[in-house]
Amino acid sequence: NTSYTNYSMGDGQAVSLPIPVDTNVTQASIGGGFGVYIKNDNSLWGWGNTSWGQLMDPSTSMPFPYLAIFNPNTAQISCGSGSTNTMSIQSNGILWAVGGAAGGGILGTSDLTGRSSPVQIGSNLWNQLSVGYTHTAAIQSNGTLWTCGYNFNGQLGTGDTTSRSSIVQIGTSLWSQVSCG
Repeated sequence: NTSYTNYSMGDGQAVSLPIPVDTNVTQASIGGGFGVYIKNDNSLWGWGNTSWGQLMDPSTSMPFPYLAIFNPNTAQISCGSGSTNTMSIQSNGILWAVGGAAGGGILGTSDLTGRSSPVQIGSNLWNQLSVGYTHTAAIQSNGTLWTCGYNFNGQLGTGDTTSRSSIVQIGTSLWSQVSCG
């Protein structure tokens, strides 16, 4: 889709080779036509398609990186390849969701409604997260694994193929890392 190609590097130019967009970046994640990254001061930045609110901005595209003020102390971010949402964990362990909710409840907000403003997910503290194309997985600070979203292939790990719009605990094992595809 060429409408996103010009924004893929965050500088408004179509390129075939990687070029530097910013400095002091500690983490980055690329979604469906948009990208987000954290700088070493824990500020959250984004660029690209914003049609689902995934960059916390009402305009349709942001060709250059801009500061996403809602979460000034971001410790971790994730958006799945092709997805329309962004999930983040603040330095204090609070989990936030924003963007499209297509994907059977990928935001974990207990409904299928997209959000253009960030929504806190649960009241627990979180250590790690990963967003896939249609589902999300996150690990709480106590090591338990939680998932939400589409489950047509059993990707949530719930032992069935029922999609979940609320984030649900998976088993009782303790986890330190999770990755969604």
